[in-house]
Amino acid sequence: MKPAFRVIARLDIKDENLVKGINFEGLRVLGKPNEFAQHYYENGIDEIFYQDVIASLLGRNNLKEIIAHSSKNIFVPIIVGGGIRKLDDIESVLKSGADRVSINSGALENKDFVQSSIKNFGSSNIIVSIETIKINNHYLVVKYNGREKTNYKLEEWIQYLSDNGVSEICVSSVSNDGTGKGINNEILDILSKFKELSVIYGGGVNSDDPNNLDLKRYENLAGLTISSLFHYNFYLKQTQDPKNFNKGNIEFMLKKNIPRNIKPCQILDFKDRLTKNNINCSRIDV
Repeated sequence: MKPAFRVIARLDIKDENLVKGINFEGLRVLGKPNEFAQHYYENGIDEIFYQDVIASLLGRNNLKEIIAHSSKNIFVPIIVGGGIRKLDDIESVLKSGADRVSINSGALENKDFVQSSIKNFGSSNIIVSIETIKINNHYLVVKYNGREKTNYKLEEWIQYLSDNGVSEICVSSVSNDGTGKGINNEILDILSKFKELSVIYGGGVNSDDPNNLDLKRYENLAGLTISSLFHYNFYLKQTQDPKNFNKGNIEFMLKKNIPRNIKPCQILDFKDRLTKNNINCSRIDV
């Protein structure tokens, strides 16, 4: 029997703050990541994905304290990425409390890192994240949150990863990120060719996206990473309590200035919509 579809909250971290932008740009501070993560855990999330969005540029991962706190209070799998370039980085993050580690730029800049990571820590503990954008009718792999192109076409890079022992990838559409304009089916069509891989998709996911009706046909699609839908749903609740006005962007909170295409929703409501589309989601009553 196919495992339950995973609904994964992605939390982008800059310094010590949870941030969100559009197309990985224009990042706004929303608050403290542990508060959001705790809320998601208590409301039915399947996994938490922490991503240090400036770590690769600075050559370090700064999430150890956040991970350590979460691992003591959150009992769903925790994935951590950003600035992972050495085996020591992976070991450090796992020891801090992460269940799995995501590698991205480190793999693109040193292809041997993929094999050595899997050899030392096992394929079940390593996920390779990929950012992609369409340029001249081809989906190319990019890095540093879409700031820098690579020479890889999406299919070529995925094939290399598959040939070298990777069991799961997480692919993000830079053009769809934070827009709420829907899932990119062109990317999912590419990913569906690699049936030996478990695939997670992120970018543009919305609660009323008609493409959600079509997800069941992608047999190797194991889950979705979601940010804006859940972040803004929790965020709007926060604005109702004056004591929270010292967190995040006060003006942004008061105006409730959410990107117009995004329809915030609760985790279990989103799972219910997937279930109605014959997608098997885990359901935990909260």
